[in-house]
Amino acid sequence: MKILLLEDDQMLAETIQEELEENNYECIIARTSADALDRSYEQKFDLYLLDINVPGIKGTTLLKELRTSGDNTPAIFITSQGEESSVLEGYQSGADDYIRKPFTLAEMLVRIKALLRRVYGDIEGVFEIGKGILFHLHSLELSVDGEIQHLPKLERVLLAFFCKNRGRVLSKDEIIQEVWADRYPSDTVIRVHIKNIKKLIGAEYIKNIKGIGYRFEKL
Repeated sequence: MKILLLEDDQMLAETIQEELEENNYECIIARTSADALDRSYEQKFDLYLLDINVPGIKGTTLLKELRTSGDNTPAIFITSQGEESSVLEGYQSGADDYIRKPFTLAEMLVRIKALLRRVYGDIEGVFEIGKGILFHLHSLELSVDGEIQHLPKLERVLLAFFCKNRGRVLSKDEIIQEVWADRYPSDTVIRVHIKNIKKLIGAEYIKNIKGIGYRFEKL
């Protein structure tokens, strides 16, 4: 899981990054809101961990802008502000949770895991696609009725992306950015890879949303 951390306190940012990486998260640090905004456009993140008082626009204003652009990535605010108005502002801007400084790293991890589990399902290891159909998010292995199924790496990455965004319509551009990165495949190429996945898990799990992209169904 990839986390974007917006924190201008270098020592705190590096401490949080080290703790997250020790717990198998990828953590990208942004020092300013402008930097965070640029990174959110360049990469797909699974969680935003945002300080409110940072150089440039406030973290709350940044999240409002992201939400307005259609970015629904789950977000947690971290801040030293304890006033009720600040808490309300955070939630009104689109935050999912709120951590007040000072906080322990253990508390931070618990909140992150709880939010990611609520949004993405079983992030600890195995994602149940359907009865007897399991996808291991860490090893990117697909098993059907106990047997490991062969999938090329690109299709395993694509399936992982679908699993982590179950129930959400994914545009073709989002899929391309996450799976192909430096290339731009044709619609036919994308359809072929999705068709290969459907052969193993069942066509009913991935729906084509005409003119937009695809949705991984919650069945």
